Amino acid sequence: DLALVFCLNKADLGIAPALAGRLDYYARLGYAVIAVSATSGAGIEELRGQLRDRISALVGPSGVGKSSLLNALEPGLGQRVSTIGATTHKGRHTTTGTRLVTLASGGRLADTAGIRMLALHELACPLDQCFREFQPYLGQCRLNDCTHLHEPDCAIRAALHAGTLDEDRYLSYARLCGTAPAEDDYPPDLE
Repeated sequence: DLALVFCLNKADLGIAPALAGRLDYYARLGYAVIAVSATSGAGIEELRGQLRDRISALVGPSGVGKSSLLNALEPGLGQRVSTIGATTHKGRHTTTGTRLVTLASGGRLADTAGIRMLALHELACPLDQCFREFQPYLGQCRLNDCTHLHEPDCAIRAALHAGTLDEDRYLSYARLCGTAPAEDDYPPDLE
Protein backbone atom coordinates (compact mmCIF):
# COMPACT_ATOMS: atom_id res chain seq x y z
CA ASP A 1 0.00 0.00 0.00
CA LEU A 2 1.45 3.36 -1.05
CA ALA A 3 0.61 6.24 1.27
CA LEU A 4 1.20 9.79 0.14
CA VAL A 5 2.05 12.56 2.59
CA PHE A 6 2.21 16.16 1.45
CA CYS A 7 5.02 17.69 3.44
CA LEU A 8 5.57 21.42 3.07
CA ASN A 9 9.01 22.33 4.33
CA LYS A 10 10.12 25.90 5.09
CA ALA A 11 6.70 26.67 6.59
CA ASP A 12 8.48 29.16 8.85
CA LEU A 13 8.82 31.39 5.76
CA GLY A 14 5.03 31.57 5.47
CA ILE A 15 2.49 29.84 3.27
CA ALA A 16 0.92 31.78 0.41
CA PRO A 17 -2.90 31.75 0.50
CA ALA A 18 -3.16 29.97 -2.87
CA LEU A 19 -0.85 27.19 -1.66
CA ALA A 20 -2.71 26.95 1.64
CA GLY A 21 -5.91 26.47 -0.36
CA ARG A 22 -4.37 23.65 -2.41
CA LEU A 23 -3.04 21.94 0.72
CA ASP A 24 -6.47 22.23 2.33
CA TYR A 25 -8.01 20.63 -0.77
CA TYR A 26 -5.64 17.64 -0.50
CA ALA A 27 -6.38 17.31 3.21
CA ARG A 28 -10.13 17.21 2.44
CA LEU A 29 -9.42 14.34 0.02
CA GLY A 30 -7.93 12.42 2.94
CA TYR A 31 -4.21 12.90 2.29
CA ALA A 32 -1.93 13.64 5.21
CA VAL A 33 -0.71 17.24 4.93
CA ILE A 34 2.07 18.42 7.22
CA ALA A 35 3.65 21.87 7.34
CA VAL A 36 7.16 21.59 8.75
CA SER A 37 10.27 23.63 9.25
CA ALA A 38 13.65 21.93 9.26
CA THR A 39 14.99 25.18 10.76
CA SER A 40 12.59 25.65 13.69
CA GLY A 41 11.58 22.00 14.16
CA ALA A 42 7.86 22.73 13.75
CA GLY A 43 5.97 19.68 12.51
CA ILE A 44 8.98 17.34 12.72
CA GLU A 45 7.40 15.08 15.36
CA GLU A 46 4.21 14.77 13.31
CA LEU A 47 6.28 13.84 10.26
CA ARG A 48 8.23 11.28 12.30
CA GLY A 49 4.90 9.69 13.22
CA GLN A 50 3.98 9.38 9.53
CA LEU A 51 7.36 7.78 8.72
CA ARG A 52 7.50 5.37 11.66
CA ASP A 53 7.72 1.69 10.67
CA ARG A 54 7.55 2.47 6.92
CA ILE A 55 9.94 2.71 4.01
CA SER A 56 9.55 6.24 2.67
CA ALA A 57 11.15 8.63 0.21
CA LEU A 58 11.56 12.39 0.21
CA VAL A 59 10.67 13.50 -3.32
CA GLY A 60 10.64 17.03 -4.71
CA PRO A 61 12.59 19.60 -6.71
CA SER A 62 16.03 20.86 -5.74
CA GLY A 63 15.96 23.56 -3.11
CA VAL A 64 12.92 22.50 -1.10
CA GLY A 65 15.09 21.30 1.77
CA LYS A 66 14.88 17.51 1.53
CA SER A 67 18.38 16.99 2.96
CA SER A 68 17.79 19.65 5.64
CA LEU A 69 14.56 17.88 6.54
CA LEU A 70 16.37 14.55 6.83
CA ASN A 71 18.94 16.22 9.10
CA ALA A 72 16.10 17.54 11.29
CA LEU A 73 14.46 14.11 11.43
CA GLU A 74 17.73 12.36 12.23
CA PRO A 75 19.97 14.74 14.21
CA GLY A 76 23.66 14.04 13.78
CA LEU A 77 23.25 12.59 10.32
CA GLY A 78 25.05 15.53 8.72
CA GLN A 79 23.59 15.38 5.21
CA ARG A 80 25.25 17.99 3.00
CA VAL A 81 22.95 20.94 2.19
CA SER A 82 23.17 23.92 -0.18
CA THR A 83 21.51 27.29 -0.44
CA ILE A 84 19.29 28.57 -3.23
CA GLY A 85 21.37 30.03 -6.09
CA ALA A 86 21.68 33.84 -5.85
CA THR A 87 21.47 34.41 -9.61
CA THR A 88 19.08 31.64 -10.69
CA HIS A 89 16.95 31.55 -7.50
CA LYS A 90 16.77 27.79 -8.00
CA GLY A 91 17.86 24.91 -5.85
CA ARG A 92 21.16 23.20 -6.38
CA HIS A 93 21.58 19.45 -6.65
CA THR A 94 23.14 18.69 -3.28
CA THR A 95 22.04 15.06 -3.24
CA THR A 96 23.23 13.31 -6.38
CA GLY A 97 22.03 9.80 -5.63
CA THR A 98 19.60 8.08 -3.33
CA ARG A 99 20.60 7.13 0.18
CA LEU A 100 18.39 4.98 2.41
CA VAL A 101 18.69 5.97 6.06
CA THR A 102 17.41 3.95 9.00
CA LEU A 103 15.57 6.30 11.35
CA ALA A 104 16.09 5.98 15.09
CA SER A 105 12.35 6.57 15.54
CA GLY A 106 11.58 3.57 13.29
CA GLY A 107 11.39 3.10 9.57
CA ARG A 108 13.72 3.92 6.71
CA LEU A 109 13.81 7.07 4.62
CA ALA A 110 15.38 7.66 1.22
CA ASP A 111 16.88 11.07 0.51
CA THR A 112 16.55 11.46 -3.25
CA ALA A 113 18.13 13.85 -5.72
CA GLY A 114 16.03 16.83 -6.80
CA ILE A 115 13.62 16.19 -9.65
CA ARG A 116 12.61 18.44 -12.50
CA MET A 117 9.92 16.26 -14.07
CA LEU A 118 8.15 12.97 -13.35
CA ALA A 119 6.94 10.61 -16.04
CA LEU A 120 4.44 7.79 -15.79
CA HIS A 121 5.38 4.45 -17.23
CA GLU A 122 3.42 1.37 -16.32
CA LEU A 123 0.67 1.83 -13.75
CA ALA A 124 -0.83 -1.03 -11.79
CA CYS A 125 -4.30 0.43 -12.37
CA PRO A 126 -5.92 2.86 -14.81
CA LEU A 127 -4.89 6.47 -14.23
CA ASP A 128 -8.42 7.63 -13.38
CA GLN A 129 -8.38 5.28 -10.38
CA CYS A 130 -5.35 7.16 -9.01
CA PHE A 131 -7.47 10.30 -8.46
CA ARG A 132 -9.40 9.82 -5.20
CA GLU A 133 -11.99 12.42 -6.07
CA PHE A 134 -12.91 10.55 -9.29
CA GLN A 135 -13.90 7.40 -7.36
CA PRO A 136 -17.60 8.22 -6.84
CA TYR A 137 -18.04 8.79 -10.59
CA LEU A 138 -16.10 5.85 -12.02
CA GLY A 139 -18.36 3.33 -13.74
CA GLN A 140 -21.11 5.94 -14.25
CA CYS A 141 -20.03 7.10 -17.71
CA ARG A 142 -22.05 5.98 -20.74
CA LEU A 143 -18.99 4.33 -22.28
CA ASN A 144 -17.17 1.60 -20.34
CA ASP A 145 -13.83 2.71 -21.77
CA CYS A 146 -14.39 6.43 -21.20
CA THR A 147 -11.14 8.42 -21.00
CA HIS A 148 -13.00 11.36 -19.39
CA LEU A 149 -11.49 13.69 -21.97
CA HIS A 150 -13.99 14.01 -24.83
CA GLU A 151 -16.60 11.25 -24.75
CA PRO A 152 -20.31 12.03 -24.43
CA ASP A 153 -22.14 11.49 -21.14
CA CYS A 154 -18.96 11.38 -19.05
CA ALA A 155 -19.70 11.40 -15.32
CA ILE A 156 -16.29 12.91 -14.49
CA ARG A 157 -16.76 15.86 -16.85
CA ALA A 158 -20.36 16.30 -15.67
CA ALA A 159 -19.08 16.55 -12.07
CA LEU A 160 -16.43 19.00 -13.25
CA HIS A 161 -19.06 21.24 -14.84
CA ALA A 162 -21.29 20.93 -11.78
CA GLY A 163 -18.39 22.23 -9.67
CA THR A 164 -17.99 19.09 -7.58
CA LEU A 165 -14.58 18.24 -9.05
CA ASP A 166 -11.59 20.56 -8.87
CA GLU A 167 -10.62 22.05 -12.23
CA ASP A 168 -6.87 22.00 -11.54
CA ARG A 169 -6.97 18.33 -10.61
CA TYR A 170 -8.94 17.49 -13.76
CA LEU A 171 -6.41 19.39 -15.88
CA SER A 172 -3.61 17.50 -14.13
CA TYR A 173 -5.33 14.23 -15.04
CA ALA A 174 -5.72 15.36 -18.66
CA ARG A 175 -2.03 16.40 -18.89
CA LEU A 176 -0.97 13.03 -17.51
CA CYS A 177 -3.09 11.40 -20.21
CA GLY A 178 -1.10 13.44 -22.72
CA THR A 179 -4.13 15.19 -24.15
CA ALA A 180 -4.81 18.21 -21.98
CA PRO A 181 -7.67 20.25 -23.36
CA ALA A 182 -6.58 23.48 -25.01
CA GLU A 183 -7.41 26.56 -22.95
CA ASP A 184 -9.93 27.75 -25.54
CA ASP A 185 -11.63 24.33 -25.46
CA TYR A 186 -11.82 24.21 -21.68
CA PRO A 187 -14.11 23.40 -20.04
CA PRO A 188 -15.01 20.75 -22.61
CA ASP A 189 -18.60 20.79 -23.84
CA LEU A 190 -20.77 18.02 -22.52
CA GLU A 191 -22.85 16.24 -25.11
